[in-house]
Amino acid sequence: MHFLRHRLFPLALVVVAAALLASCGEKDEPEVAAPIPAPTEPDKPVPGPDDPPAPTGPGETLPGPTEPKPDPAPPAPPRPAGEQITIAVRGVLASGDPDLACRKYATVRFLAESFGGLAGCRAATNPRSAATSVRLRGLVVNGNRARVVAIPRGGTSSGQRVRVTLVVRGDVWRVDSLRSNVPVGP
Repeated sequence: MHFLRHRLFPLALVVVAAALLASCGEKDEPEVAAPIPAPTEPDKPVPGPDDPPAPTGPGETLPGPTEPKPDPAPPAPPRPAGEQITIAVRGVLASGDPDLACRKYATVRFLAESFGGLAGCRAATNPRSAATSVRLRGLVVNGNRARVVAIPRGGTSSGQRVRVTLVVRGDVWRVDSLRSNVPVGP
């Protein structure tokens, strides 16, 4: 019997240990969460699983939900008056495009005096009658009005000195009148 007791005792210990191990992890035991890492700096919160990724390089930042998004690029500064006036005069005399010559760069007064209105301007404006280039001389700007002498090359007024008066309407310089000494008739 002594032999049997020495052999059964270790076997009983194994059975009891197995029963204890099997009872570990029962459903009525609370789950233990993983430890939260301690912050490295006292002012910074510990990132959570839903937080955006941290910047990866020096000087790199990522916008977060509370950080403002970067502002869009500021609008380009307006062109100088001389450049705008040049564009307007060339738009009327050299573009051959009725939308530019009759709408964008012309006043209603100019259309009425020179063409009888928009329809007359559209009918008269085409690439064949437009100048191929325009030189400007003697630009004078006085507030929202300007005067300049235009000398077109090519088109119906080629080589003539054309006195141009412009005004600002909206933020666009527009041709208000054209005067030249071109003889009328054959």
